[in-house]
Amino acid sequence: MIAGTAAATGAAGFGIATSGTQGTNGETLASARSTYATDYNNLRTQIDQLATDASFNGINLLNGDSLTVKFNESGSSKLDITGVTYNAAGLGIAETTFSDIEADVALLDTATSTLRKQSSTFGANLSVVQNRQDFTKNLIGVLEGGAGDLTLADTNEEAANLLAVIDAMTSPEAYEVLQAAHGRSDRQISRSWIRSVTAIFDSWPGLYPDTDTDTDTDTETDTGLDKETQA
Repeated sequence: MIAGTAAATGAAGFGIATSGTQGTNGETLASARSTYATDYNNLRTQIDQLATDASFNGINLLNGDSLTVKFNESGSSKLDITGVTYNAAGLGIAETTFSDIEADVALLDTATSTLRKQSSTFGANLSVVQNRQDFTKNLIGVLEGGAGDLTLADTNEEAANLLAVIDAMTSPEAYEVLQAAHGRSDRQISRSWIRSVTAIFDSWPGLYPDTDTDTDTDTETDTGLDKETQA
């Protein structure tokens, strides 16, 4: 035969008297309920403070503010994020005396469900912003790489390309083509070559350093070149 004593349940299990007299821990049910209600209401106040402090750059999505995230300069591509007011009152959590504990638990369940839904909404908004941020960073990298390829060209390679162009233009084959196609004289072909090569040098980026030259001197040089070519 197994013998034993059943454990006390409910308030008696915590040493709390269910009547006006004190329990084994020296506390009545009414005083215990009042203590727990005070702790509950203090936690409720913390919810208000947390919602008020959840601000970044002057915007608090938990205190009724809204946010618009623009993805381009014109603002035609954007994301509107609607804020909520999720303090204790906004979540439906009222102060209590624990006179109806089941009703208070039901309010907490509703508030928890509301928070989970809004957390999912904010998470989806965050995912969109992060995806656009990654896209913008990748685009910046591509543009910077392209700009670097344009401005940081290999001077030796570009010089070799320039010489190849000049060699092709001054080759005997090119001379024969010009003479056969247009019936030009040697003097006309020479002048065409000089003008073409001069134009190439003038238009080649970074070929000439920035120096202060006299315009009159350049004019005299060009005139002398024309005279020499025409001779």
